[in-house]
Amino acid sequence: MDEFVDSQTAGTLPVVYNVANFTKPAAGEPALISFDDVTTMFHEFGHGLHGMFANTTYPSLPEPMCLAICRVSLAIQ
Repeated sequence: MDEFVDSQTAGTLPVVYNVANFTKPAAGEPALISFDDVTTMFHEFGHGLHGMFANTTYPSLPEPMCLAICRVSLAIQ
């Protein structure tokens, strides 16, 4: 178990988090990210929303349509 979930709620509530790796700005510069990074961030956020709100038969397995979309986005990157 990781630190985001306690043992009482494990398996009852969805836990979804995105991890990003953005470039650190130079000293004194604002922290800006590119348009492509923003697009990718919202794309991954959509996966998180799907994970939280999807009503699936087997929650541990992704739906086939989600796998197809992920395969296309992986090829783009």
